[in-house]
Amino acid sequence: MNIQNITPMRNTYFLINSLLLLLPQLYGQQVHFVNNAASGGTQSGNSWTDAFLDLQTALNAADYGDEIWVAKGVYYPTSSTDRSVSFELKNGVRLLGGFDGTESTTEQRSPTANPTRLSGNIGDLNAQTDNSYHVVRGKGLDDNSCLDGFVISDGYSVGTVQTESDMYGAGIFLLGDAALDDARPTISNCLFEKIAQEQA
Repeated sequence: MNIQNITPMRNTYFLINSLLLLLPQLYGQQVHFVNNAASGGTQSGNSWTDAFLDLQTALNAADYGDEIWVAKGVYYPTSSTDRSVSFELKNGVRLLGGFDGTESTTEQRSPTANPTRLSGNIGDLNAQTDNSYHVVRGKGLDDNSCLDGFVISDGYSVGTVQTESDMYGAGIFLLGDAALDDARPTISNCLFEKIAQEQA
């Protein structure tokens, strides 16, 4: 056995292994389409014709490096009245709103002309105290993560001793994790709306 050749071969093996692990991030980008006004199609999220109706479904399907294109409309984090449910951003996923549901490139979208709202108004539409604690949440998001082109509204954060975090981040609540001390997604072309106080 030639001892001198062992180290170079081992280094080459680790280099190839590392590149294989990176391939899904470099080349595996997929676009998931969401349009809650779509009708027909397979609802597989693979095109505007077959768009997902539910944004949560698209978030569940997305992997690192993917994009989610969301057509104009109002989207809720849950169809239930569970205030703890939020839109959970995924690490390395670009979430883009402002589409009319016909575009083939991101440059064609217009968040102003096609308002895409993420709303926490999941309960009584005329009350705010039963709204989502956080409309959008994210944990350990690196700078390849993106939220772009949305109106985010109707979150209602009220804390208790048991859930202190519910005091903060009605629109968006971000945390770090073991791999990343702080969340650092890119947030652009977004409008955060504060809900009006209820009348006494």
